[in-house]
Amino acid sequence: MSLRRLVPVVIAGLLALAPATLASVVRPQTLENLVDRAQVVVVCTPAESKSVWEGGRIVTYTRVDVQETVAGQGAASVWVRTLGGEVGEFGQRVDGEATLEAGKPTLLFLESTGAGVYVVAARAQGQFFLEARPAGRILRPHPSMGAFMTKGPRDVVLPAADRLKARALEDAARDIRSRWEKSHAQR
Repeated sequence: MSLRRLVPVVIAGLLALAPATLASVVRPQTLENLVDRAQVVVVCTPAESKSVWEGGRIVTYTRVDVQETVAGQGAASVWVRTLGGEVGEFGQRVDGEATLEAGKPTLLFLESTGAGVYVVAARAQGQFFLEARPAGRILRPHPSMGAFMTKGPRDVVLPAADRLKARALEDAARDIRSRWEKSHAQR
């Protein structure tokens, strides 16, 4: 077999041995989507967490202490389940997932799992960090949301991250409560 004919065969063989890669597409969530999905919106501080194996992956349960309920009805503290974490010598990181760091205040749009545990609506899109400023608390979107994908020009929406970034918590809370009254009153 000539070298010219052997090269494509070798390349095809190497590609067959290469591991499959996976990718995901993130659709931007509007503020309205986040509010509609959430059972409660809270300002909280993560207090303690524990990571466990579930179905071949690591998940972390974090107890958050609620300082303020922006919308809905919540308890003084709740457990939030996120993907990834560390168990023993093993660790898993899930890009685009909310990250709850002990002592770091955050605004969370929470969906109930029905088992007394919540998940962050739309993962990292439903989490906003709070930055203390002399004028008040300012919202910062989660830094690892990645790039948003849309189908086409007509599908372009203003993501909640863009709508809320650098806004004062008090101003954003008014918008959240206004939408909450419209969407959750119908339930």
